[in-house]
Amino acid sequence: MQRLHPNDLTGYLLEKNSSDWFYLNLPVYFEEDTNIKVGKFEKTIHSGEYIFPDREGKVKVERIKKKWVVIFLMLSIFKSQCLMQIV
Repeated sequence: MQRLHPNDLTGYLLEKNSSDWFYLNLPVYFEEDTNIKVGKFEKTIHSGEYIFPDREGKVKVERIKKKWVVIFLMLSIFKSQCLMQIV
């Protein structure tokens, strides 16, 4: 399940019965060598690798980052304009 908020279903379940659940955090990009083991499945992902390079590789991730930078920039400009009108 993708985490959307600290109080989402996953957060609720982890808070209530943390010993009953295993929390697995898989980033799209790994900044350090990581060994993932779930049951009999085991995989080592090295620093600088993407979890799904064919689906969400460096080009796509960078494109998404640029879009978010533009969105945050626009929101900050909008917010500052609103504050200037209030003052």
